[in-house]
Amino acid sequence: LNIEAHNIYLKIPNISDYSLLVLCNDWGMTERKIIQDFLQQGKNSICIQESSIDFNSIDNRMRYCSFPVFQGVASLQNFDLNQKICAVIGNPRFETLKVEPFPNVIKAFINVNFTYGVFEEFRYQWVEDIVSSCFDLNIDYVLSQHPRDNGDLSNYNLLKSNASLVHETIKSCSVVISRFSALLIEAVCLGRPAIYYNPHGEDMHYKFETDNKMFFCANNKEELKAAMAIIISLTSVGDNSDSEFVNKHLGMTSSGSASHYINLFLKDASRFPLLKKPSIWTKIKIYAIICKRILKKQGY
Repeated sequence: LNIEAHNIYLKIPNISDYSLLVLCNDWGMTERKIIQDFLQQGKNSICIQESSIDFNSIDNRMRYCSFPVFQGVASLQNFDLNQKICAVIGNPRFETLKVEPFPNVIKAFINVNFTYGVFEEFRYQWVEDIVSSCFDLNIDYVLSQHPRDNGDLSNYNLLKSNASLVHETIKSCSVVISRFSALLIEAVCLGRPAIYYNPHGEDMHYKFETDNKMFFCANNKEELKAAMAIIISLTSVGDNSDSEFVNKHLGMTSSGSASHYINLFLKDASRFPLLKKPSIWTKIKIYAIICKRILKKQGY
């Protein structure tokens, strides 16, 4: 896109030229070190929630910045807000997505995203549960495989996914089924009921607010088939309007204003007094972890 960009290796030159640090990841070692650099020069940092993320207590995601910006009130349920100033605004990633009419044919979009060694041992049973349920309910399907999912799914109706294809494919389907993924929220924004299928019991420390109309959770094959049956009935009456789910998960995005309000928030935050104090001990700890990972030839 001809946008000037630079790789960052542990520091940003000329910090005095900037009034604010804006991140979508404040928990990486490089990011945590740069936050401390900005604090030492009296400048705050913002972390904008860019997706459905795991708010586990180990990573402390969005807790290192001065101001976290959440995409919806549902994000707050696994977050300790004690002595924290934050904003709930929305997410520009979703604001261009509009409700589309149901297609004429009932079809399931199955998002296969078992990546980075996390729950990959459950991939094939997970896929088979859904495909066999589609067969039992006489529903056509398409498998969309994440680019970093390494499973062999060649025996199924497979679509190798990428960002330019996924939304158009969702529009051609009636329901989206996935494990933990921002694609579930994208589906609802496009007017497609979504099912979070979690028979393997993953705990992502992120509370999805089910309404059993546009968003469902299923923990076994029986619950999955029951949710799919309800969705089939919804498509028959053409009901795929916006829901309370979107309002809880996307804040101002539901009115298409997230970018505007985030812009206003950044302007205010750039003039706000310093919220956190820099800590030399925190910086030493971060450097020690980075050096250890470099010696082990690990990423940081």
